[in-house]
Amino acid sequence: MELVKKTKEYCIYKKRSGRYAVQGAKKTWINGEDKTKILAGAKLIKVTVAKPKVEEEAPEATPTETTEKAE
Repeated sequence: MELVKKTKEYCIYKKRSGRYAVQGAKKTWINGEDKTKILAGAKLIKVTVAKPKVEEEAPEATPTETTEKAE
């Protein structure tokens, strides 16, 4: 792995696959949202906000007629 940026709080490494790894000051790996915030702050990745899903309105259900069989 290649060292990209080093600060007091963390180190950013670039893997051979092109992805990034972030290691904290205590040599623990940082993952999830914290990693994303660090990489976005260093302008190494672009973060896009997912568009909210537009739910289609379901057609109104009509009451179904039930037929009872006489026994």
